[in-house]
Amino acid sequence: MPLWRAATRVVQRNRYNTLWRRGRGVQAAPSPSAGASVDAARAFLRDRLGIAALPGELHHNLPFDRARSMALALGEGVESRDPPGALCVDTGAYTGRSPHDRYIECRPGSVWERDIDWNEVNQPIAPEVFEALRSAVARHMGQRPRAFVYDGYVCSGASRLKVRVVTELAWHHAFVTNMFIPLGSRAEREAFGEPDFTIVNACRLRNPQYHQMGLHSDVFIALSLEKRLGLIGGTQYSGEMKKGIFTVMNAMLPQQGMLPLHCSATCSLDAEHPDTVCFAGLSGTGKSTLSADPHRLLIGDDEHVWDADAVRNMEGGIYVKVIHLSSQKEPLLWNAIREPQTILENVVVDEQGVVDFDDARKTPNTRASCPIQSIPNWEPSRRGPPPKAFVFLVCDAFGVLPPVAMLDEHQAAYHFTLAYTAKIAGTERGIREPTATFSTCFGAAFMPLPGHVYADLLRDKMRQHGTKVFLVNTGWAGGSASSGAPRMDIGVSRAIVDAITSDEIREEALQPPDPIFGLRVPRHVSGVDAHLLDPQQFWSDARAYETQARRLSQRMKDEFVRKGYSPSLLPGGPL
Repeated sequence: MPLWRAATRVVQRNRYNTLWRRGRGVQAAPSPSAGASVDAARAFLRDRLGIAALPGELHHNLPFDRARSMALALGEGVESRDPPGALCVDTGAYTGRSPHDRYIECRPGSVWERDIDWNEVNQPIAPEVFEALRSAVARHMGQRPRAFVYDGYVCSGASRLKVRVVTELAWHHAFVTNMFIPLGSRAEREAFGEPDFTIVNACRLRNPQYHQMGLHSDVFIALSLEKRLGLIGGTQYSGEMKKGIFTVMNAMLPQQGMLPLHCSATCSLDAEHPDTVCFAGLSGTGKSTLSADPHRLLIGDDEHVWDADAVRNMEGGIYVKVIHLSSQKEPLLWNAIREPQTILENVVVDEQGVVDFDDARKTPNTRASCPIQSIPNWEPSRRGPPPKAFVFLVCDAFGVLPPVAMLDEHQAAYHFTLAYTAKIAGTERGIREPTATFSTCFGAAFMPLPGHVYADLLRDKMRQHGTKVFLVNTGWAGGSASSGAPRMDIGVSRAIVDAITSDEIREEALQPPDPIFGLRVPRHVSGVDAHLLDPQQFWSDARAYETQARRLSQRMKDEFVRKGYSPSLLPGGPL
């Protein structure tokens, strides 16, 4: 072990032993949520979750620094020297989400049995199976030497949800402290009461009975919308907690006429006439990178809701891919992870404590979590007016879609519902190279309702607010991913986004629709090679381009039929 790392471990272990001796089971130092709140959390674990034998230590709403110190002392991670002070952790065997291990309780006769779009993503489990998992989690958590309870919020306004997250790892507690919205005033803390939804993360529990239960593996992410309870077991990947809550919001908000979105959002600096631009896309398509714009305020980077009068960030932090992160191409993110409260997942740290962001030996899905305040130009209200523009980010593995196209109303509904992209290596278990896929509403893994529910809400809101929609390809150009063609340069994508936010791209300056996809491409975008705007011209072999384009067009048509989407959406699809 390097001397710098050994010294850190000794200091942190001594600090933790001191805290432990001051009072087992209660936080060692006064905090805004000490005292009665700890007793209330104990009662909740016992009475509502059925954890009869409570952990010896129960820590409630620890500040990030305290959770970080405990994580280091307990050997859950190490502290880096560069970035300074970052908590570097490994998530073990699973360095991405486990979508085949996610389940939703299906209770016969319930409203959720009727409303959920049951499929290979939204997999049903019987109430008795969910109860068996809950009992296993309760036993496991009761046998832990310590547990951590976080209370906070998701979103604001009418869509606000009170969440409670129970974890067995200190660093997971630090993670949710970053990612959700903290309780503010003393009045908020005292009035919190019962949570609207609870996640229990028993990450070190494996389920040896999975085969008898009819489950995919010994890993499970199980949600009960009726019990308002989520259970996680067998995986330490922290993204399962935030995406579990996002799934819950995606089920509940449409019932209130609100549109949940897997998107980032920025707001203009003009306080007199602010405007919002949203970016929808799967992980790895550039949501976080393109929304980190020094000329605009960041509302949020991943999960939002579009309600009657605003776009609101659901979260309190950012959770971004950092593979190949550089100060030259992504200066805002580069500087953000050097601020306090940064967690780095599955990065390689050298003997001097320096993180190598280009080293993907553990996974290409290296991640950083930090509070949104780490971005210098964040929007403190976490909200903006209804968007003037909505950007659909796609990572085209075929290399045939243009870098930008303006969509009409029909095309917007079609491409939002079908949502073609490519899965990027590492974001899910087993993904090693870009793979063409279709993900309903750019987030099928988190969208429990049928796609048309979200698409209808989007179309209604577009009409109401005059929102323009653009398709932006951040994938490959001049050839397919498998051919060795280069991926779209981030500078090109930034120039396109600048043109969208500045209203440079106007409908009257669009080229006629292309003969395969029917997409209208601008004749000129400042800072972008005109040949790149026309994919067919950018390919060296026009016949090869047409073959690939028609192949993708057919894939879209086949997927549309396979998913059983409404025929009313077809006018927006390939010709």
